[in-house]
Amino acid sequence: TMQALAELESPRIAVIKDYFFRPRLERAFGNLDIGEVQSAREFFDHRSDDFDALLFSAEAGATWTLLYPDFSVVIPRPGTPVMPIAFAVQREDLELRLFIDRWIELAQGMGVIQRAYDHWFLGKDAVEEQPRWSIIRNVLGWTD
Repeated sequence: TMQALAELESPRIAVIKDYFFRPRLERAFGNLDIGEVQSAREFFDHRSDDFDALLFSAEAGATWTLLYPDFSVVIPRPGTPVMPIAFAVQREDLELRLFIDRWIELAQGMGVIQRAYDHWFLGKDAVEEQPRWSIIRNVLGWTD
């Protein structure tokens, strides 16, 4: 929670150089020791022992956890800011812009976007995949 984060004693948080949330983070939590890294890769490959966490968007963080499964995404609640996203479309391409606008409205109305976000970024309803049944494993017991 945001309260638990505020109560930690001097946690060391990494931010990407020039990350736009740094000033807001400094105002909200006086107890944080904030340091900079040049990139997420620098944090994961070389600097993760220097810090307790990397401040990043949940979406980008979820992607990095695929490459570095020893890490996980934590979303402090309540009050975590929502980040807007945009699609770049050529100014003259009115047809594509209208198509994307309608698709987003439809997907939001049907809950598709929220369900996808909940599943892929928050891990809700995730089911651990079981290995397929195998004669070698299930009958003969030759493998784990």
